[in-house]
Formats: sequence, structure tokens, C-alpha cells
Amino acid sequence: MTFKILPCVAICVCLLAACKREPVPAVPAEARDDTAASSAETAAADDSKRKGALMETGVPAVPARYTRSVDVQLEQAAFSSSGSEKDDTIGTLTDDFAPRDSVYVDVLTNGTDGDYQITTRWIDPAGNLLLENGRVVAAAGPQHTVFSLSKPDGWQPGAHAVEITINGKVAGKHAFHVK
Repeated sequence: MTFKILPCVAICVCLLAACKREPVPAVPAEARDDTAASSAETAAADDSKRKGALMETGVPAVPARYTRSVDVQLEQAAFSSSGSEKDDTIGTLTDDFAPRDSVYVDVLTNGTDGDYQITTRWIDPAGNLLLENGRVVAAAGPQHTVFSLSKPDGWQPGAHAVEITINGKVAGKHAFHVK
């Protein structure tokens, strides 16, 4: 039995020796083609930024069709402390809120394109991003799209803002106040 194991061990040692990795010799800088490496590094950095943005904002990377120019304009943004995102409706209009209120914003858009993304960026009085959320609008003409945000721990007093983008282009920034 010793004779049968010994050849197996010898073969394994030989295979391991043959698989040993040698360091890759350095290529002089003038002989390298850095364009491929820099493209790969740039792509990796862009991917890292995109993943970081996803982690920070909760919004996945935007498909290319939602970055193209569209014939859609922001007509109005109106606030309320009640409403429904499901039905795209809001209650009595107001710009003033209590610290425990939910804030609804009705974004009225109008245009000839019928496939675009509206994104809202909720910003606190210090300029910090609280939330970024988006919805796809799949119809042309006047469209109401409702977004909301509530803060169970209470809104910080002061002037807050909602920045609205259409396919990634800023369409307007509207303020509301918490007293």
C-alpha cells in the first residue's frame, strides 16, 4: 500500500509545482497601452459610484430611455398633508406643515411624450438629501403624479424643498415649510 500512495503523492507534488504562479514581469511605462486600463478603471469607478448612489438614495440606475430629452414640462407642484400616491390625488393645498405631518406633492406635467421618469429629491433646511424617489409616466398630455414623505421622528423646523427632475433634467425646485 505504501508503494501505491507514494506515486500519488509524487504526482500531486509535481502538479502543485507546475501550478506555482510566477510574478508577472513589470512592463515599462512607455511599452504599455494605458487606454484599455484607464477605460476599465473608469468603468469600475463609474460602477462604484452608481452602486454608491443606489445605497445612498435607494434609486436604482436609470435606464437610458429615461435620460433622453423629452417634450414634457413641469406645469405645477402643489403640496398637501393628505393624499394618495396610488390614485395620484392630494387633499387641501398648503405649503405649511407640522413636524409630524406627512407631506404630499402633486407634480403636474404636460407634453407630447408618453414615456418618461419624474424624480423627486426631498431636501432638508440644511441642504441634506432626505430621499430621492422616482416614477415612470406612461402617457402624454397633462399628468398628475403624487409623491409623499413622512418622518415618524418629526420634520426639522424650517424651509424644506422638493427638487423635481424629468428624465434627469431639473424641471423645478419647490419649497414647503415646517413650523
